Amino acid sequence: MFRKKSASPPPPPPAATPYLSARREWDERYGHLLTQARNWRLAATAAIGVAALAVLGVTWIGAQTKIQPFVIAVDNLGSPVAVAKPGALQRGQERDERVVRAQIGNWVWNARTLLTDFTAQQVLFDRVYAMLATDAAAALKPFFEDDRMPKLREQTQVSVEIKTVLPAGGDTWQVDWVETVARPGDTVRREKWRALIAVGFSEKLAAKPELMMWNPYGMYVKQVSWQKEI
Repeated sequence: MFRKKSASPPPPPPAATPYLSARREWDERYGHLLTQARNWRLAATAAIGVAALAVLGVTWIGAQTKIQPFVIAVDNLGSPVAVAKPGALQRGQERDERVVRAQIGNWVWNARTLLTDFTAQQVLFDRVYAMLATDAAAALKPFFEDDRMPKLREQTQVSVEIKTVLPAGGDTWQVDWVETVARPGDTVRREKWRALIAVGFSEKLAAKPELMMWNPYGMYVKQVSWQKEI
């Protein structure tokens, strides 16, 4: 009676046209570019992570590095007879005045000497500032900027000969020295100078291994004034 209709066959795929072909090629190319960009982002993120870990590792290793100086006593033939690790001054232990005199004299020598080698001069400047309190550093800043740096650029040499380092009462010392100034194209002249220097001592400075060999008492300059003698 009733005949069942047979299922309709699926419609044929659309015929290939230049538009569809170009769209398909664009989709494939765009998807490929997106995949490449994602891969590059992942690779870059991984590289940054590895670099950060490397920097942290090197920083940690550098922080673990310690410089430990040793004092070696030798006989008249140069053979070592004793080795000791320097340490900070113990509480109640008196400072050797000869060492204090030598440190004050060395500080004046470093502050007033002028070399033609900028690298060597920078070492002297660094040692001078390493022993300056904040107020003293601010007071000496014009001297180094307005006097020493111009002379350094014009190749002026200043050699210093310390004559005396004497206590002047309390924590103040009087230093007398002679400077020999040699400027290119000018005659060499000798000048007498005198300074009054107030010093203090810091256990923290004395405990630093890199300072023990040349500043064993942790001495620092609190105030300084100097003038040329007539």
